[in-house]
Amino acid sequence: MATSITENPPQNNSSGIPPESNNKPIPNKISAIRKNMMIFLTSNFKKAFKGTLAYWLAFLIILIDECRNYFKNPQTLYNIVLPTVILNSAATTGEFVQTASLLILGVLIGHSLFVFEAGALGNSEAAMIIFLFVIAYLTSIIRAINAKYFGFGLIVCVGVFQGIYTRIIYGSFKERYLSDATVSYFIGISIAWLANIIIWPTTAEHNLTSQICVSLTNLSSFHTLLLKKYLLPLNENEFSRLKSFSVQIRSDAFSLIRTIEALEAELTYSKFSTKEYKDQVRCINLMQLHLLGLYNGIAKRCKDRFDKDSLHLLKENSIELSEVCRKSINSIERVIDPQYHKNKKIVEITKEDELCEIINEEVEELNENRCQENLIRSLKEYEDKQRKIMIELLQLDKITLEGIYSEDITKSTKDDESTITIESENRVELDDNIISKDSTWEDIFFNFFFTFGFREYVEELRRLGKIVNKKREKRLRINYKWMIPDLFRKKKNQINNNDTRDDYSNLITTIRVKLAKFLYAFKSNVSISAIKAAVALIIYILPLLIGGEAKDFFVKWSISSGVVSVLVLMSPVIGQTYVTLTILITGSIIGSVWAYISLIVWKSNPYGLLFFILLYAIPMYYISNIPRLALVSLLSRLSYATVLVPQIVIMKNKIPNTNSPIVATYKNLSIIAFAIILAFTLQIFIYPNLARHELRRSLSNISTNLILYYEEYCTIFNKLFVNTSLTQTQREDELHIVDNDLRRVELRIQRSIIKIQPLLAFASAEPRLIAPFPILKYEIILIHLRHILDRLSWARLIIMSKKDFSDNVIQNFVIPLHKPRTQLQRVTVILMYLFSNALISKSPLPHILPKSTEIRNNLFNEAYRLVKELTISARKQKNKNREDDNACVLEDPEYIKFYAISSIMGGISNHVDAIGDTLKDLFGETVGYI
Repeated sequence: MATSITENPPQNNSSGIPPESNNKPIPNKISAIRKNMMIFLTSNFKKAFKGTLAYWLAFLIILIDECRNYFKNPQTLYNIVLPTVILNSAATTGEFVQTASLLILGVLIGHSLFVFEAGALGNSEAAMIIFLFVIAYLTSIIRAINAKYFGFGLIVCVGVFQGIYTRIIYGSFKERYLSDATVSYFIGISIAWLANIIIWPTTAEHNLTSQICVSLTNLSSFHTLLLKKYLLPLNENEFSRLKSFSVQIRSDAFSLIRTIEALEAELTYSKFSTKEYKDQVRCINLMQLHLLGLYNGIAKRCKDRFDKDSLHLLKENSIELSEVCRKSINSIERVIDPQYHKNKKIVEITKEDELCEIINEEVEELNENRCQENLIRSLKEYEDKQRKIMIELLQLDKITLEGIYSEDITKSTKDDESTITIESENRVELDDNIISKDSTWEDIFFNFFFTFGFREYVEELRRLGKIVNKKREKRLRINYKWMIPDLFRKKKNQINNNDTRDDYSNLITTIRVKLAKFLYAFKSNVSISAIKAAVALIIYILPLLIGGEAKDFFVKWSISSGVVSVLVLMSPVIGQTYVTLTILITGSIIGSVWAYISLIVWKSNPYGLLFFILLYAIPMYYISNIPRLALVSLLSRLSYATVLVPQIVIMKNKIPNTNSPIVATYKNLSIIAFAIILAFTLQIFIYPNLARHELRRSLSNISTNLILYYEEYCTIFNKLFVNTSLTQTQREDELHIVDNDLRRVELRIQRSIIKIQPLLAFASAEPRLIAPFPILKYEIILIHLRHILDRLSWARLIIMSKKDFSDNVIQNFVIPLHKPRTQLQRVTVILMYLFSNALISKSPLPHILPKSTEIRNNLFNEAYRLVKELTISARKQKNKNREDDNACVLEDPEYIKFYAISSIMGGISNHVDAIGDTLKDLFGETVGYI
């Protein structure tokens, strides 16, 4: 008897856990909190130890009488502590070398300008002000462009200020002061270098190999769950894990890119070069993109029809394919990191990822050739079995064209009108109506699209195996290219691209255009914020320049210690100033109060002070590993040194008529308060630049760049494929040029998405009179923009995997669908331009807007009609001996490839319409009279 198959929703007690078990969550939560705390403390112990050691050694040198007395200018002793705070001693060797090199360069440039001031400016205060203004302006722009130049720009500006300070205080060039300042900086850098390089070093290569193996393990678990989701229903736990893996895969991709950048500055003794590591990361990124594409394809399907009731026959082949991929991944991991699988945590993770009832046995070690053969064989068997099931399922050789579809191709039929029955284990029967449904053909295409996507995943896995298992010996590898500016490469790219946009007919026009660009740059928000920072610094040191009692007050109160606070607070947007303001106040109070306690308890006792420094540094360096509190920890350590170092000098040298610890503490807090008031006043009342305005502009720019990406990608179908006059070689050359352009635009968009993240926090921190800023709406828009970029990237990867379609596909599919496809493209571009302008103007959207999804549905309906015609006609014309016909859509992977691209591009429509709905919630819509 036939049994109707329906998918019931999970019951509340499907897990089999008794109801009373829900009353015992507290012990589990307490144990989980305790476990997480232990993991945090143990995993960050090495980082906290190295940072604490560097900070403690800096004070140890200051407390040694012989070392301290070497410096004739005690105020330069603070420079010993400063590098140990700015340089992260717990960073990888590559990251530390890059940061330390920039800091050394900043010291050399700053002190060179120190000497320049003495020889060129003389005692002219006007010249000093102009020179300091220019340097503060330039360094503020450098710090705003990239966060990694923050320390470099800060040290250069402080060096110039110290030159002006000594010139005014002493009336002449102090060579000894410059010598003490330089030596103290390099002592601090050497201490940080010792803690990072000599003691318990952590290499970026080790982190990269670990991250590669972790990413591969997550991919292995992800592809296992994806195959099960494709074939069989998932329980709640498995579905939750599948969703969490999709998030983790994205995180792994960013971690790999960030880690490999640090590797470029390391001296390594390794089997793999930096280029080979980049090739490995590129393969893994492509594997991640392919699986995420399949995951999104599964997630968007509202209801399962006949697929799982028939595809359960693929269970054995799927299990074998999954296990072969897993073994290949394990083999690669053993080559990259032989110690990786000895980690108990990894063993626990892999045990949870069994497909159905399969027992995850110890993976046998296979050589590369065996792995490659098994991958090819398992994939072929899987594809052949699915193709056979699908063709037999639809009984295509018995179908005629009569009554299959009507002229109204947009007419929809409810999915639940068809019933699926199972008569036996190996036979699936359908009702007579299911083959006429467009939704059925959509599922058919998706099944083959899943196979195609998984094939690409396996191909990248094979390519990764060839890269990793290539015979090579360990050798010393010196990486130096990170030190060379990329200007020549950019110039070369411009020449190769024949960029003639800046070629003008006469010199006058060229000068006018260059001048206009300079004026636009000078009036930009970054430039204005740099001008405000320079003005704030001039105002702050104005008492020093006035002379007389004002200069005495400046020196007596040590107002020079607040220069760093002023430069830190003067940020490009007001929201960042608000966030930094809170952080600066918190960090300064903690550091100053603990310095006061240390001095009151121990006075000049070096052992007691070193003990309290240790007690203070350990929690501060643990806090620094929490991203939100990292800056609080940094400023707190700086404030602690600002109060403690001068008091050590005063007590040790027994200098009379000086500030007591309590006076030094409140003076330090008063100086910071003055810096805060000055920065706050300039930020609010002089050309205020709100973070929410920058957020809207950045989102608008991302939308515009996505339009450029989308339009250029569409030229592949609209110009290259339909142009029959091009030869195969010409078409591939043109595709290669388009691919390079798309890669550059894609990289630019990815960087913009990364840079926009802090603006979300800054915008939410800004006060707003009308109502709290709706930051969640803008986060939703950013998520949709990121998903659009992901889908465009997947489409580019699919089309470039084989840079052409056969003439059969172009004639039967690409050209007939040209009109509905270009209609969808036009609507999408118009909507994106409208949304981009709405973000800038905050104007209501028109009440009547075309829906991109409706145009997309028309395109798909037309595609399914063509598919049915081609498939059924091909089956009717088959020979009696039933030889394969290459014209059959379901047996030609290029049709599936075209569907994959169309499905991805169609998914963009969902996000475009969702952005429109969100903007209507934000800005409203016009009144509809039509």
